[in-house]
Amino acid sequence: TGAGKLEWKYRSDADLFASPALLGDGLLGEGGAVIASAKGTVTAVSSVGKLEWTFKAGGGVFSSPVVASDGTVYFGSQDGKLYALDGKGKLKWTFKAGSTLFSSAVMPDGKLKWRFKTNSFVNASPIVTTEGLIVVGSFDKSLYALNRAGELVWKQALDGPIAASAVQLENGKLVVGTYAGGLYALSSEGNIVWR
Repeated sequence: TGAGKLEWKYRSDADLFASPALLGDGLLGEGGAVIASAKGTVTAVSSVGKLEWTFKAGGGVFSSPVVASDGTVYFGSQDGKLYALDGKGKLKWTFKAGSTLFSSAVMPDGKLKWRFKTNSFVNASPIVTTEGLIVVGSFDKSLYALNRAGELVWKQALDGPIAASAVQLENGKLVVGTYAGGLYALSSEGNIVWR
């Protein structure tokens, strides 16, 4: 609380390469988190740092877990599967993606709705904008915006591979960085506003 004071800490079984998923009211208390380790251990920690549950995936987890409003936890693993766990860490289903997963994804029922191919691999997790677009960067140096049917709305070439997720500001602009050191702001239509 305030001034950067340590509230709690939890020691994982391995390195954490992904951002934790923070939990809201009713899901392990405000301030709880779900973390995923390079050894494939997905862990829920309460708002006071207490271990609530763990789940062991078939490979390392480098994608950030996503927690849906119903408490379902989604994450991808290096074993090529997308996992869905219930709010108590029990397996609901897996989906075999066919390659390692570095980015977050959500499939509410475990069934593939559509697929979109970029010209290189995708390491960044997609975001959904306030306009309902799915925006994701690729190592092909492009930022893509898709509609909910998986159809390309726009594509913007940037100066380098994109490894991190874009963010959307309150004014609707998208901000994303590249491996080449570029930091860009784009309009929701995909036009570069500044670099």
